[in-house]
Amino acid sequence: MAAPIETASADTTAKVAAVAPADGQSEAATGLTAADSTVRQTVKAEIANALANERATTTATDRTDALVAKLNNTTPANFGEGSAKFRRVDKSLVKLIISYLTKNPEASVYVNGYASSDGSLAIKKTVSQARADAFKTYLVSKNITQNRVVATGKGIENPITSNDTETGRKKNRRVEVTFQ
Repeated sequence: MAAPIETASADTTAKVAAVAPADGQSEAATGLTAADSTVRQTVKAEIANALANERATTTATDRTDALVAKLNNTTPANFGEGSAKFRRVDKSLVKLIISYLTKNPEASVYVNGYASSDGSLAIKKTVSQARADAFKTYLVSKNITQNRVVATGKGIENPITSNDTETGRKKNRRVEVTFQ
């Protein structure tokens, strides 16, 4: 006869096994009482709930990880030559960034400003910092706490395309975001 379960708690899988009939064996053959059967049903329900919660959590975590992967190193804004004024803002991308930061209050974002190859190195560094600061200000204006946004000017580092053409230089005048 299987031992009855006293409570449905932490090691639920083992407890179900302790009172579950063996393959091909009926509950009557195990000597289970009605109380044992009720406890077994409770334990089975606990397991089902735990598995459902685990799937929901995993799915939410997977979705969050996928969103971060999608958002990391994206360009939400481009700028005019020598300027920290937005030339183009990807509003759908900004909406995703703000949504992620709102739903994940512990998360922070790094905003890296970049410049094209036009002008002196000192000016490029200054302009790229101003671009990062401008995007940080924009996020703060959308109710993201200032201390969650780190703005850094990177100068001409890491161009996404060649600076040999005006089209390439326009693309390199940008900010990129990375989440931590």
